[in-house]
Amino acid sequence: MKLIHKIATSLLMMALPVMANAQVTVSADNFDITAGGEATFAVNMANEGQLISDIQFDMTMPDGITFKSAIVASERSNGHKLTASKSNGKDRITIMGPMTGDPSFKGNKGPVAYVTVQASSSFITGKLAFSFVRPGTPEGASIKCNDFDIIVNPAMTETIEGVKFFVEAQTLDLDEENKGVLPIMLDNPKYFATSAQFDLTLPDGLKVVDVQGTDRSALLTTSFNLRSNGTVRVVIADLSAQFLTIAGNDGAICNVLFEAIDKDFKSGDVKISGIKLVNANNLKYTGDDITITVSSTAGIENVTASQMNQGAIYNLQGVKVAAENLNKGVYIQNGKKFVVK
Repeated sequence: MKLIHKIATSLLMMALPVMANAQVTVSADNFDITAGGEATFAVNMANEGQLISDIQFDMTMPDGITFKSAIVASERSNGHKLTASKSNGKDRITIMGPMTGDPSFKGNKGPVAYVTVQASSSFITGKLAFSFVRPGTPEGASIKCNDFDIIVNPAMTETIEGVKFFVEAQTLDLDEENKGVLPIMLDNPKYFATSAQFDLTLPDGLKVVDVQGTDRSALLTTSFNLRSNGTVRVVIADLSAQFLTIAGNDGAICNVLFEAIDKDFKSGDVKISGIKLVNANNLKYTGDDITITVSSTAGIENVTASQMNQGAIYNLQGVKVAAENLNKGVYIQNGKKFVVK
């Protein structure tokens, strides 16, 4: 086995047969770096059910980022040798197991190495690309893993206060067609954002039909997509690189259009999380998560003034309310729901 590993180690990056293995994945996370500064990030490997002794990958740095030829072994590296070289303009990292003893990485998930990079004084943002990702087994097999990219952002050193990201009401009523609009509001008296992002977690039976910009975001691009974890990510961004901002300092910045696809949908919670705003000076605002209740008003009758005195009225939380002080929303009277519009 040791002799086989010696041969495999020397030939790992050469023309060995390459096989795919869904049990082995290599990844890294997006990271922040200060212009003119350094940052260290982890290269991770998950290899459930598969022993891995060696690994190689190439890194293509974005403009303004350079590899410092500093790579440090992790706790998983069991006496491995780490080397860095240049290959076709890329930084090639090779991590080889020891020639004696057990050559395999410890455990089956977590960092295998830490990489340090340097940013130029003018660095803004960029994409760091990983390619030719090839873990190797103690028997000499080379495994082909997917190429992947990570985003390198400028470090956000200041959090902006006095900014409020919110929704108009705690309860959003859907109309007779089970459709409704959720305005996303922003108060920003001294802070002008070039981009905004948030994630929506929807209750069962509800879907996002569209996300539309408002007059405040007319110069920016508004988009949304369904993510693999089931959330809907909404992004409002300046794609012109002209540092355009969300206009004004109060009011809706976009409208989320909902539809209840389950005809029996009554109500559920929509969670807004991952709220982030960034301005042209790279100053970041991170908002608290928001949860709102969405209720379907399909089949619910309007109430007349004469009906107001025909019994006690309760809100959806079971709290008794005065008939003369009803705001827009859904209420319960004599065991039946009605809507005030």
